[in-house]
Amino acid sequence: MELYQIIEVNEPQQYLMLNAWIVERWYDKLLRWNPRDFGNVSEIMVPHHRIWLPDTTLYNSLVMEDRDTRRLLNAKLTTGPKGAYIELLYPTIYKLSCNLDLRFFPFDIQVCKLIFGSWTFDNTYIDYHPYNAQLAIVTRRVEKYACCPNNYTLLDFYLHIQRKPLYYVINLITPTSIITIISIVGFFSCSSINELREEKISLGITTLLSMSILIFMVSDKMPSTSSFIPLIGWFYTWNIGKPPRNEVMRYARVVGRFVRMELPLLMRQAYAQKAREDRLRKTQRARKETMWQKDSDTQ
Repeated sequence: MELYQIIEVNEPQQYLMLNAWIVERWYDKLLRWNPRDFGNVSEIMVPHHRIWLPDTTLYNSLVMEDRDTRRLLNAKLTTGPKGAYIELLYPTIYKLSCNLDLRFFPFDIQVCKLIFGSWTFDNTYIDYHPYNAQLAIVTRRVEKYACCPNNYTLLDFYLHIQRKPLYYVINLITPTSIITIISIVGFFSCSSINELREEKISLGITTLLSMSILIFMVSDKMPSTSSFIPLIGWFYTWNIGKPPRNEVMRYARVVGRFVRMELPLLMRQAYAQKAREDRLRKTQRARKETMWQKDSDTQ
């Protein structure tokens, strides 16, 4: 088996689509011939439907019809003392179920298993073996089923996939971090002239709406499961807000004392200063109006 391309990794529906090249080799004792009787021809190409083919099946496939996934052409036959050595090469597209663990999304590594074996013949008729050292990741096991007296040979291929997180870092994590920093800076910014603090309220609402849109984008990539919370889910939860801790830190006590005692005093002083300035402006305006009225009466 040679993996050519990973077509799709569907996280919500938990399946994987692959483009692979398959090579199957076996001996058929009934197809042996004497090359001397046929002009020393020891190797021929035969259409696949003219010979017997093993019913090698992907057990965890989501497609039931092989005609929809693989394309069989010709098989190469080479005669020998044990019979005809048959080599069948064909491309195929596998759509298989895979339990994707998205706990550390988007820095996750997935392991998907492909289970191959014969659906009809037990190991007395078909026995699978890896062909060369390139298939070291393949494990061979024998399964005993209650329905059948003999064992079945299965081949397990383990496919390790590591996600490239750059797309999610640039489009999801970085904008969220920038929005969080802006919201924190806006909380400590000065209020408007009329002291209504409309800018802070608008900034807070805009921040929540932006994070909600980003959370919807992430939720479309996640499966509907309650068994775990992805790492990026914790990231958004902590950015929106975290529950208060029971233990009060030292600096929190100092800040709390300042907020409860000194900050109200400063606010009262600021309001008193503003009230004095307002009274002074009103007095000056009244004096000017009085002077203008006297001048008009004199004229």
